[in-house]
Amino acid sequence: MDTDIYKSKFISNAFLFVRRGSNVNDLPRSVSRKLGKLDFFKSIVLDQNSQLIAVDPNEVITNIEENGYHIQGAKVSTEIPEIGAALGAGILTASLGTGPGVAVAVAAAVGYFLTHKAREDEDAS
Repeated sequence: MDTDIYKSKFISNAFLFVRRGSNVNDLPRSVSRKLGKLDFFKSIVLDQNSQLIAVDPNEVITNIEENGYHIQGAKVSTEIPEIGAALGAGILTASLGTGPGVAVAVAAAVGYFLTHKAREDEDAS
């Protein structure tokens, strides 16, 4: 399969594979939003024996045939358990001499904020 590969300017190490000559402006809106602006990277001939980094070429071919595209790229994230971050914030606050009441309030606020933010991020993906 003749393919064109585009690199996302929005997500580092994210690539879009499409059939050669495909118009990337015709992608579903959700894909366009996720990847942002795309820069042409290169064209390759893809078959089941192609050597690609971190992806099975058969998966790429199947996705292109079924969906018209394949997105490749690792989602990089750092996870800090909310309780650990909240405790850390409380300890830091207490060490600044604010007293245990303020430290507990800061820990609770940080825990709430991190939990709320994590849920928003999950809903957005």
